[in-house]
Amino acid sequence: MGDNWEFEKCLSVWDEMAWKYKRMAGYYVPELHEFRLPRGFDLELLAQHFKGYRVLVDNDDAINADKVEMKLLVPPKDDAQRMIITFLCNQGEFKKNSRYSSHMIDLQTGGGKALTNDTLVPTPTGWKRTGDLEAGDLVFTPDGRAVPILAVYPQEISRSYTIGLSNGKSIDCSMDHMWKAKVDGEWKLLTTMSIALELIDGKTVYIPHVDDKVRRSILKTIGLDESAQVSSVLGCENVTNGDTSDPYVMSIRQNDLDSQTCIAIDDPNHLFIAGDFIVTHNTYCSVAGSCFMQARTIVIAPIGKLLEQWKTSYINFTNLKPDEVLIVQGSKICKKILDGEYPDVKVFIFSLDTIISFADRYGNMECIEMFEKTRAYLKIFDECHLDMKGINTIEALCNTKHTIYASASPGRSQKKENWIFRNLYRHVPRFGSKFTTQDEKYLDIMIVPYRWTPTAAQSNRMINKRTKWLNSNLYEKELFLAKGQNDDFFGKLETMLRWSKKIVKPENKILIMCGTVEGTQTILDLAETIFPGECSRYYGGMKDADKKAALEKRVICATGQSLGTGADIAGIQHVYNVSTYSNWINANQKPGRARALKDGTQVIYIELVNFGYMKTVRQYEKRRPELIKKTRSGQLMLIQ
Repeated sequence: MGDNWEFEKCLSVWDEMAWKYKRMAGYYVPELHEFRLPRGFDLELLAQHFKGYRVLVDNDDAINADKVEMKLLVPPKDDAQRMIITFLCNQGEFKKNSRYSSHMIDLQTGGGKALTNDTLVPTPTGWKRTGDLEAGDLVFTPDGRAVPILAVYPQEISRSYTIGLSNGKSIDCSMDHMWKAKVDGEWKLLTTMSIALELIDGKTVYIPHVDDKVRRSILKTIGLDESAQVSSVLGCENVTNGDTSDPYVMSIRQNDLDSQTCIAIDDPNHLFIAGDFIVTHNTYCSVAGSCFMQARTIVIAPIGKLLEQWKTSYINFTNLKPDEVLIVQGSKICKKILDGEYPDVKVFIFSLDTIISFADRYGNMECIEMFEKTRAYLKIFDECHLDMKGINTIEALCNTKHTIYASASPGRSQKKENWIFRNLYRHVPRFGSKFTTQDEKYLDIMIVPYRWTPTAAQSNRMINKRTKWLNSNLYEKELFLAKGQNDDFFGKLETMLRWSKKIVKPENKILIMCGTVEGTQTILDLAETIFPGECSRYYGGMKDADKKAALEKRVICATGQSLGTGADIAGIQHVYNVSTYSNWINANQKPGRARALKDGTQVIYIELVNFGYMKTVRQYEKRRPELIKKTRSGQLMLIQ
């Protein structure tokens, strides 16, 4: 690259702190004497900088991949997912995309999905509604074992259907509910809709039943006599073949709209009596892409908390077993992959930092060989907007046949970086961001103005000396330290939190985002005066057990970096942001922490904005258009 400085400069941004250009795109592999760029890069730009050279896309050295058996067990839940899967599979109107080896999903963060909520579930402590289940509760598998619920995912309201069985029992579920059913002597995985179509064709559909011995054991555990009924709702795979004494479907009746909830359990077969799966947008569709391609897959996540979410998704959405999905954190596991110790793993979920560390420690060629040992056909970059330089490094060292990029905010906040980002993915087909209609938006956004005019000394401490830009974290530090000087901020925040206490339902949560770890303590102290014993702190350096406990509290005071992007916390009704910022990506991600609630309860995002300081006003004006796009009404509510 040293002989084409102008091209290298176009891939770089000026680093004010180091006083030099810092390359953001592309990666040089000195052992191969090659400078590598992602295949979606703007070829016209290359031609401009390398006149007289032939520009082509080379994929001949991609990983020698093999196909694997991977079945998608959960169907798409809405039009967005159906369209994205069609897009990834190059079907229908997207057939022309088959000539591309990369795709980008950029669907916005948003609401939940539709599954029944009122189904009664037998537990060792008695009957419970699906909607009342909590993580840690025990439910029964078809063989009578009590297993814990790993997670509960509130969903939005949707229409339910009643399936009537030949033995007089019935069960309420969604049209997308997954059943193991026997048709024409063959066990199949069918949705309620598929069962309805089989009935229309005159077929008899048998549903697996709970063995009488198991039924009596469960009833005894619950404390009921044997005349009580236990309906079996089996959600997945590996149901043992029964005979025609199983109950069969007599009817399917449409009901009114109903509240919805789904659960995930600690069982490798995912079979349980009453229940179903979580489904998300970008993650689910990427997993569906793996299944369509029958692809051994590499997932790269830039945030540690996303690793388990991806593993759970593969286990819940597909027929893969836990030991076929490997989370890769630390160079030791990378070394084991290099040594060929995981031949049966079908999905490798890497933390981005782990790959970079391994390459730094063992070298580029060792890293390339390690990826080759995965025999992966597909790689997926989650939150691809977060670490452009890191992703380009991995692109250079991990050349798979196909790539999926996923992000709710595909771009960069800094102007030059965003220009580079667009050039990197110029020729990557993209779908999602323009799909959501105004009617599908669910969020109200409130702007709460306060006035604080920093002194000259305070301003001097929170402004970058070279760029003259406001440092958001230093601003927050000065704001919180000047508590006696800025009563308007703390007074407005206290007033709004007391209002939230009246509005937010007892089962729902409040998330307050700060810029710094120290700031979370300041906000926690204030919140505790209003919600005594109900508050917690959440930030990146905490132990996993402490993080899990923090998320159980009603009021969570967190850093925006730890929960401001990629996180999916159930039941958040109000989200507060107390830290100033200017970029459009944060304006997209921060409100996205508040997801649509299952019962239609209005969800609100609240920002406190300093209208007494010109620099914070200018930052607000920059992010304001993006906030307006997120609202269901198309306008922001100013709270005086």
